Amino acid sequence: MPERYLSIHQAVTDDALLRAVQQRYGNLPELLFQDAELKAIFAPLLRADFTLVETYSPSTLKPLPCPITALGGVADPIATRPELEAWQALTQGRFALHLLPGNHFYLQEQSGALAQLVAKALTIPVGVKPNMRTNVSTVAT
Repeated sequence: MPERYLSIHQAVTDDALLRAVQQRYGNLPELLFQDAELKAIFAPLLRADFTLVETYSPSTLKPLPCPITALGGVADPIATRPELEAWQALTQGRFALHLLPGNHFYLQEQSGALAQLVAKALTIPVGVKPNMRTNVSTVAT
């Protein structure tokens, strides 16, 4: 996670954690804040996810021998195009970047286009390296 963000996983209370997630992503249902039982179920899961994301540090950045396809939203302020492009350094194989309309939750509105891109990526044989150039596309729907 880029250092420009404050830690969410260290929020003192579940309410503070949920408010921090809501402030950053703006996508939590209001019911999660109102229903104590739902909060008790989801807050620990979100805390665990953010602990992993915010504290993970790879031991090595040796490029993988497999292709990488990076997907993102054109208007995503969290996973920006430069951050997605950085994944290219982690493969010895083919790299493709596809940007779909939307923000960090583009996949909710672009599920059909996303499924097509994933299916296409899975049909290309692993050994194929088309000139080792980056394949970048912006998908309009």
